[in-house]
Amino acid sequence: MIAILKSAAEFVYEVWPAILIAPVFYVLFAFYFTWWVATCLYLYTSGDLDPENHLPFGQFTMTKQSKYMFAYFVFGGLWCFALLLAI
Repeated sequence: MIAILKSAAEFVYEVWPAILIAPVFYVLFAFYFTWWVATCLYLYTSGDLDPENHLPFGQFTMTKQSKYMFAYFVFGGLWCFALLLAI
């Protein structure tokens, strides 16, 4: 057990930039997630606003094409998240 810790410490000492991989990946992942959420909101609200529904907030009506585009973008984003986490 001590030999494993010693070799791990030697690796970190010799290849110190390896410590930066996780924080850099986290920051890039956070930027990608923020962009993905903003684009999802944009696609969702790209329909027509229907203020006649007597709710406190308006509802957006989407065309069939925009629904498919939204579903494709959500599925593609989730797939990319899974791919990035697997790397």
